[in-house]
Amino acid sequence: MHYYFRLQLLRASRRLADFGLPLPVAVGLGLAGWVLGAVYLYGRFTAAPYILVALTIVTLWPLSAGARFDRLERLFSRRDVRLIRYTEQLTGGSVSLLVLLGYGSWLAAGVLLALLSLLAEFRRGGSGIFVLPTPFRRYPYESAVGLRRYGWVLPLLYFVAWQGVSADNVNLLRFTGVGCGLLVMSFYADTPPPELLRMYRSGARGYLRDKIRTAGYAYTLFALPIWVALGVVWPDGWVLHLLVIGLGLLYITGMIVVQYAGYPRQPDFLRSVAHVAGMCFPPLLLILLIGWYREARRRLNAILT
Repeated sequence: MHYYFRLQLLRASRRLADFGLPLPVAVGLGLAGWVLGAVYLYGRFTAAPYILVALTIVTLWPLSAGARFDRLERLFSRRDVRLIRYTEQLTGGSVSLLVLLGYGSWLAAGVLLALLSLLAEFRRGGSGIFVLPTPFRRYPYESAVGLRRYGWVLPLLYFVAWQGVSADNVNLLRFTGVGCGLLVMSFYADTPPPELLRMYRSGARGYLRDKIRTAGYAYTLFALPIWVALGVVWPDGWVLHLLVIGLGLLYITGMIVVQYAGYPRQPDFLRSVAHVAGMCFPPLLLILLIGWYREARRRLNAILT
């Protein structure tokens, strides 16, 4: 069984090497970023322990894909499969558990531990014929597929938003609105293969326009209840509310454009760092988007025309 983990480590190392980042550096940056993010949550939100629990479960959710279970069951015994699954979930959630224990959030730590155990036993996906209907068109497909995969995150966000209203915490409510934007961004984490792009007849400009428009529609649909609650409960801050909404749309646009700026390859390390810097400083993101959009159109035109 230890060969499985060695193989996963080797695969991750090779993918990161293609990205231009050594594995130890990536692990260090990931751990530091997660801990700093948790510290930020504790400094800003009273519901920080449960926000951290939700973020941890969302991050580890892809490990419960039914296809992964099928592959593991073909290679290992049932006992070894369970051991692998528990090792993955508990290792992935260990940093959050340590943070929760360090802050004395014993109940949240217990909830997280229970959820990690349930997630280790849970198999996502199946062979049923039912397909969840969505308000999105078949093409572009990202929003429809993303909602079917991660739609369960929305009730969690709405629950946190309700807690923000109950606690009279406007920042918590804004956080959930931004969370809807991050959810939509996750739909576009992977770019489709060139073979799939050739079915589009609208050219590079129309292709990007349809992607951005559908993503903006998804963001508006998901976040609308939260922004309505903000407008009703805190009407005096409507200017800031609109700025945050616009920021979410800008982030989503940046996510889509940067994915195609280096197409068919995934964004490299430097471009990803620039993207993160732009998210921290939105005027920079606006400047970067101009160059990335031109590059994305040039690369897509080579395939679509």
